[in-house]
Amino acid sequence: MSKLVKYYLLSSPLFLFFTLSMMAQTKGFTLTGKFTGLRDQRIELWYSSNGVSIRDTTTSQNGVFTFRGRTGGPVRADITFPIPNAWTTIYLDNSDIKVEGDFVHLDNRTVKGGGPTQELFEEFCTTLGPLYLKEDSLREAISKARKNKDSVMLNSLYGKSEEVGIAMGRITKTFILDHPTSIISLDELISHGDEGIILNREEEMSLFDALDKSLRETPKGVRLGNKLETIRKTAIGQPFIDFTLPDVNGKLVKLSNLVGKGKYVLVDFWASWCGPCRKENPGLLLAYNKYKGKKFDILSVSLDDKKEKWLDAIAADRLSWLHVSDLKGFDGEVTRLYGLKSIPQNILIDPQGKIIAKNLRGGELENKLAEIFR
Repeated sequence: MSKLVKYYLLSSPLFLFFTLSMMAQTKGFTLTGKFTGLRDQRIELWYSSNGVSIRDTTTSQNGVFTFRGRTGGPVRADITFPIPNAWTTIYLDNSDIKVEGDFVHLDNRTVKGGGPTQELFEEFCTTLGPLYLKEDSLREAISKARKNKDSVMLNSLYGKSEEVGIAMGRITKTFILDHPTSIISLDELISHGDEGIILNREEEMSLFDALDKSLRETPKGVRLGNKLETIRKTAIGQPFIDFTLPDVNGKLVKLSNLVGKGKYVLVDFWASWCGPCRKENPGLLLAYNKYKGKKFDILSVSLDDKKEKWLDAIAADRLSWLHVSDLKGFDGEVTRLYGLKSIPQNILIDPQGKIIAKNLRGGELENKLAEIFR
């Protein structure tokens, strides 16, 4: 190739446009933080890019820190401060972004740049801002009431906290329905769905169905869809899902061998290390002793991974019904079948094999059984 041809190609507008386009495609993000009152410490940036979870670290100096990287599109990111265990959330999108404010009041930080997704997220956060402040205030008041053992005040504060959660739910639902193509909507479903406070399961499933197909078919959209499908299959009114697990002596037990024999069967998911589970056991024992002669039975499924501790807990709590476990913790087949992410949980199955109640806690089980056997 002659020098003249080379010169023409390198100086042509088409070549320059192509070069600038390639440079724009390879450009990543630069995140700069500046906070008054921030001590010199390790700062972490958590996000995912192209399905890979990334944790980047840097050190702040005189309240300033910088991160550089690249994402496969707009992604949710958390800037975390180990001291005092605080964080703030933003969206990265291969552009420059500046986060500034007073470290003592992270909720009031300001963000400049970051792209359209970050701008939309700021609008959403601004709408929720007053409720977050109210939630923080209530959390402090609840902590104080607990220390003072003021049960009357606690009940009042819990009621107000529930009202704040309902208000947050309304705003979140409206945002998702108004922005079905925004990655923020999918992220909000993922972050709040398991809490069951801002969004309940029925709302979560309905809102997921309202999302644009392009979001539902992303890797994390597929994961959420699979989780919700499991929830649909184990909802009240659905038939139980059968499983087989070994009992304390290693003998295999099928749930279907208990269900459908004219009995109401409570399947209780628990573990020896689970404090709230152990707290529920006295109530289970009372219900079992009261109704076992009236075609009521319990099958306890343990998520333990150590047999000795499992057996010790059964003996200590005097649980005289049938117990099964594969001793695989949350990695067992049953946790997948029933979508278990936390315990205690339970399901009540009627003689026809339908799930008629879920997560009966405290006196709720006694009330339900009294209604059935009256």
